[in-house]
Amino acid sequence: MRYMHEDLVTAPFDLYELHLFHLVAKHGSFTKAAELAGLTQSAITRQIQGMEGSLGVSLLERTTRSVRLTEAGKFLVEESTRLLGDVERSLQTLRVEFAGARKQ
Repeated sequence: MRYMHEDLVTAPFDLYELHLFHLVAKHGSFTKAAELAGLTQSAITRQIQGMEGSLGVSLLERTTRSVRLTEAGKFLVEESTRLLGDVERSLQTLRVEFAGARKQ
């Protein structure tokens, strides 16, 4: 019998990689995404290539001057935007609501 969480264990990317992908998609630039994430452009490129390899689809069309989303990339951005927002809001709430809580 297969459990739902098995898909999460073998997921082709994690939330951080998804966040990096969103930065590239939003800014249309590996260089700008890297700057904002505090990484090198080549590190961002490797992360996205790893996602694409694991998924078996291209998420971005790259030229020497631009980066554009493929249809799969557009789908992933649309489907994951709410998820990343929910995670960010949850983390902010944890920081605010439980900042003074004793560690157990």
